[in-house]
Amino acid sequence: SSDEKIFGVICPHAGYMYSGPVATNSFYSISSQKPELVIITGPNHWRIGCNVAAMKEGIWKTPLGEVEIDTECAIEIN
Repeated sequence: SSDEKIFGVICPHAGYMYSGPVATNSFYSISSQKPELVIITGPNHWRIGCNVAAMKEGIWKTPLGEVEIDTECAIEIN
């Protein structure tokens, strides 16, 4: 446990058996901070569509639960 404030984590997105432990430690390191805003990014592997895009509404379903999209922030990113 540390008193340092963590502003972000970067974790791999390969199969859970390969990257799961790293992702788990990354998310655990920020779990006690209860951030107001979380930005989840991912690559455009197929290069279809925009280089940068953000869903403006809806819910992301993650292994850690559902995350509601911050519409105002998503509009700023786009």
